[in-house]
Amino acid sequence: MTGLRGFCPNTTARVGIFRRMDMRRQTGQGLEALAEVCILREMGVLKHFLKVIGAGVCIGILLAVLRTVFRIDSAVFWRGYWIAGAAVVFGAALLYVLYTRRYAKRIRAATVYLENGEPRVYLDEMEDMLRTARGRNLRATLEINRSVGYYEMGEYNSAISVLEKMPPESLRGEAKMVYRLNLCLYYFRVSRNAEAIELYRSGETEFARYREKRYYSGSITLLDILAAIEEGRYNNAKTMFAYARETWQYPRMQKEYQMIEKKLAARR
Repeated sequence: MTGLRGFCPNTTARVGIFRRMDMRRQTGQGLEALAEVCILREMGVLKHFLKVIGAGVCIGILLAVLRTVFRIDSAVFWRGYWIAGAAVVFGAALLYVLYTRRYAKRIRAATVYLENGEPRVYLDEMEDMLRTARGRNLRATLEINRSVGYYEMGEYNSAISVLEKMPPESLRGEAKMVYRLNLCLYYFRVSRNAEAIELYRSGETEFARYREKRYYSGSITLLDILAAIEEGRYNNAKTMFAYARETWQYPRMQKEYQMIEKKLAARR
């Protein structure tokens, strides 16, 4: 899996949300760390932009009242209002984009530690960013990535705890899918199979939208294999497992393959 991929599945679900992320091309699939969230879509820039516009409209109404009270020339007032308003709106949007891109760059840099087998350093980087990060979507991405750090360190219950404390209803798009994918894989890892299957079934429609996408196919296939084992479809699971091992041969996926082998052996 390029890490159990969730944010880019291909294995266990950990990757970043930046679809065009070069790191994904290098590592393939596996437990994914939401390495970067798509800034213009997943990070809610449009929503932020609309909030700024809404605030501008309210201020405009107030200023219009003041213009009437103080009898300011209408043409002069509205010309100044639109110029200042446009500058404020686009300035605020630009600052927000630059802010989120700065964090995306830091996340990208930290992901190198994960790929180099230094999950403790990666985890420390995520926690350091959480101390200063603002914005629900950005913090959600960092939390998902933090769970990946714990998972890579073998602290599976800590990884689960991080995700279980997050409100899934606040997540959207790829972030929500990666959250589900990672948590489901974490549950299978610690043999909380009933919870894993329930989460898997409730997210089937969501997984289906990403199953054929290059960056998620491996991780979702791992999830499909584990679900097939739990549901007693052993021949199906073996067929998918053989295909997965042949298709995704990334080093970080080997741990997940070993887990699947043990589960298959236990069901013989």
